Amino acid sequence: MADGSFSMLHVTATATGSTGNYGVYNSSSSPSMNNVTATATGGSNRNYGVYNS
Repeated sequence: MADGSFSMLHVTATATGSTGNYGVYNSSSSPSMNNVTATATGGSNRNYGVYNS
């Protein structure tokens, strides 16, 4: 989208087993998220299901 936003619908995002895990990483946009499952596990430093910067 031209305005820097995006939409997520019926999404499963999974991140596992690294130093830092991000299921969804967002930087400088305006997301619309509906029916989203985001998980991050097993990282030795940090885990974020959804990270907005």
